[in-house]
Amino acid sequence: MPRLHALDAVWLELESPGPSLATGLVGVLDGPAPSVADVRAMVAERLSDVPALRWVLADEQGLRRPQWVDAGEPDLVHHVWARRIGASEQTLEEVVSVVMERPMDHRRPLWELAVLRGLADGQWALVWRLHHAVADGQGSQALLGELFDVTPDGSRRLTDELAALRPNARGRSSTTRRDLAAHAVTGTVGGLLSALRHLPEAAHLVSDLTPRPPGTVTGALSDRRRWVLGTAPLSQAKQAARRAQVTVNDVILAAVAAGFHDMLVERGEPTQDRTLRCVLPVSMRESGDTALDNKVSAAWADLPVGRLSTAERARVISRSTSWQKQAGTPAVGGLLFSLADRLVPGAVQDAVVSHATWLPEWMTDTLVTNVPGAPFPLYVLGRRMRRAHPVIPADAHLRIIVGVVSHDGWLCFGVTGDGVHASDVDVLRDGALAALTDDA
Repeated sequence: MPRLHALDAVWLELESPGPSLATGLVGVLDGPAPSVADVRAMVAERLSDVPALRWVLADEQGLRRPQWVDAGEPDLVHHVWARRIGASEQTLEEVVSVVMERPMDHRRPLWELAVLRGLADGQWALVWRLHHAVADGQGSQALLGELFDVTPDGSRRLTDELAALRPNARGRSSTTRRDLAAHAVTGTVGGLLSALRHLPEAAHLVSDLTPRPPGTVTGALSDRRRWVLGTAPLSQAKQAARRAQVTVNDVILAAVAAGFHDMLVERGEPTQDRTLRCVLPVSMRESGDTALDNKVSAAWADLPVGRLSTAERARVISRSTSWQKQAGTPAVGGLLFSLADRLVPGAVQDAVVSHATWLPEWMTDTLVTNVPGAPFPLYVLGRRMRRAHPVIPADAHLRIIVGVVSHDGWLCFGVTGDGVHASDVDVLRDGALAALTDDA
């Protein structure tokens, strides 16, 4: 069974005390809603293909040493539950916010699945939570691939579809333990040489991260959370990107910047000539890597929150991130973290992790993650999933986190705010969606 890497362990350390640092997804599906017994039966049938749903932490004494162990069949009455809620999206947001606040029991597998019935137009919601210590966003998607189908009759799962799309997926020879050992050695040496070659870029990155002035978007967090959702056609972002000659991600960041502008104006704070520094998680997974762990680095973007058009904001953001793309800054960060995990003694990692925050308070103001989802329909028990909104935990000093998933032609937003200090994240959400519409 695998042990936790240092980055996995950070999420356990940051969590205590407070709400669970679990990532998740809120799927809105066509009706009729299945019974909770049917959902439990579906999960039980697929458990053998999703071993992580049986994992528990063997020992939390010493963060570098915990190991996942197979605890056998999980109690699906505990992990899969149902509730009838009101028909409005606001009610769905309120229920998900409460779910986010709830700590997970570390004596059990660190996941849960909720069936929420009663949405408008006969729809229902499936709320998925997985602790960040188990996997990052891409790893969580790999796990969900065994629970989501690409055919209404369930004959083909999302995992099957993704495997068929991977390059060189067929005809690949099996890998021996000797191959794995050789790969580990050459990977460490090659990674060290690569990191040395990129030291100038790493130094440039550090020098560029000047301390941020204090503001209301960062600071101490309460135990309350507020989560809101939003949806926009992906075609709008693509059209805006073509007109501005930038990427879709630049347009999404520009829309988020517009949302921050509206929120700060409503708070009575200045926005002219102001930027917010945004950290952008970057997956370091190779094609076909479905391991359930955290393989992520980061890039940064300066979000202009003055009064600008979406196209103007997108161009400014594109310029601020272009040198990082050229220098391979995320790769440098990923290499350095990987090397530290392999070469630094466990006792030293224990000491560092137990006193660390993964993002120092002076470094950034917010986090935006844009995860590509399925560009085709997905199904659960024959019901089509219309939207897939991400649930990203607020942690460290970041009071506002923005997640975006592209799903079946839609951009699905999930914005997390501290329930006391950032309960106005609906203003940010509305401003971001309006910015995409205005430039359509």
